[in-house]
Amino acid sequence: MREHLSLHQLELFRAVVDHGSYVETAKELMITQPALSLQVKSLQNFLSTTLFERKGNHLYLTDTGRITYEFAQDILALEQKLVTTVEELMQNDQGNLAIGSNRPFGRYFLPHIIAQYMGVLEQIHISVVYKDTETIYNQVLNKILDVGVVTSDETVPLPSGLRATMLRHDHWCLVYSSQSPWAHQLEINKHLFQSVPLISAVTHSTHWKLIQQILRNLGISDEDYTIRLRMEDLESIKIVVLEGLGMAFLPYTSVRHELANGQLFEFSFPELRHPPLDCVIVTQNNLELRPTVQRFVDFLLASFPRTD
Repeated sequence: MREHLSLHQLELFRAVVDHGSYVETAKELMITQPALSLQVKSLQNFLSTTLFERKGNHLYLTDTGRITYEFAQDILALEQKLVTTVEELMQNDQGNLAIGSNRPFGRYFLPHIIAQYMGVLEQIHISVVYKDTETIYNQVLNKILDVGVVTSDETVPLPSGLRATMLRHDHWCLVYSSQSPWAHQLEINKHLFQSVPLISAVTHSTHWKLIQQILRNLGISDEDYTIRLRMEDLESIKIVVLEGLGMAFLPYTSVRHELANGQLFEFSFPELRHPPLDCVIVTQNNLELRPTVQRFVDFLLASFPRTD
């Protein structure tokens, strides 16, 4: 009967490749070099191939060695995924979940969704941080966060190791108070921005980066507008606009009630085309997610069924 592949041998082989040396690998793993060499030789015998070739003092992978290394990476990753998944299922609680989000979704939807989700899975442990989109991408990629729920930003490309799943559509409105002295100006153009001050987000935020892109698309340069006040929170910006201090770009979701009851009005975009504001779920680009992560992603998608 043919012997089975040894995961331990794959681990040692991968370590030699990563360190580029039997000597360094043996020191790192605190085993003898002859024992390490014997394990790699056994793997070569099992596969009936040569994995390394030596040129001077350097080790190089053969063609079959490169293929073996790629498979070793995948096999060992699956082993770790199996262990983690079984541990999750065997624990008394429902696991841990680290979520990253930015506004507006994090301000207007995420708390309510988490409350509902924890009502279903009472023993799950959830932590939430609010960051800009680029930071959340990096933290999901580096496994600091399990999942991100962020505003899709065309100025920040999605890293190749991540997957983005569309969650919901929204759009930007340029709003002003019904008490404002400039309420008679209805169209968005340079004259409007030269006449009416902007209330906007702080400069390091995703919100402000998106507003800058909208302004560029409208042909509005930096010299054409004045920022009267910068604030970090969407709700604070809305309150200041309601007081009549200026106009602001805000997501429709955040101002829909005030638009409906006449507290706020909006200027008309050219050709009545509101700039889109899409929200995506960001996860590791793996074939399968941990059960805890997958359950939350499924819950999010069920909370915002697609209509398009």
